[in-house]
Amino acid sequence: MDLLDFFRGVRPWGQFYRLVKHLPAHGKFKAAQANDPELAKAVLDSPADGSQGFPTLEGYDLQTRIAIAQFNILKILDWHLLRVNGNKVPQPQMWELPQTAVEREQSYRRKLQIDRALALLGVE
Repeated sequence: MDLLDFFRGVRPWGQFYRLVKHLPAHGKFKAAQANDPELAKAVLDSPADGSQGFPTLEGYDLQTRIAIAQFNILKILDWHLLRVNGNKVPQPQMWELPQTAVEREQSYRRKLQIDRALALLGVE
């Protein structure tokens, strides 16, 4: 299959969209989509139908996210055990996951809502 066939009109665009829809979530194309701020705004502005999966960046599929979360939890648990037994150790550094454009846009919108609420209360 040649991708130029879609632009030449040999193959229908519906077939292209079905092809793109079935690409792996942790691949380069989906990672580029997950990092597109304009697409993130469009996704958040459209009514949610629940069919869209969680966008991931390349190499950060669901299993990787879960493994990093477990690692961070174990670091916190180890830190708490050391603190309970009297050791004065600094708080551990967590592994951070990169944020997708949708997550960044959601965070920005939450911040705007909080800022508006604080402005209504007279807090600057």
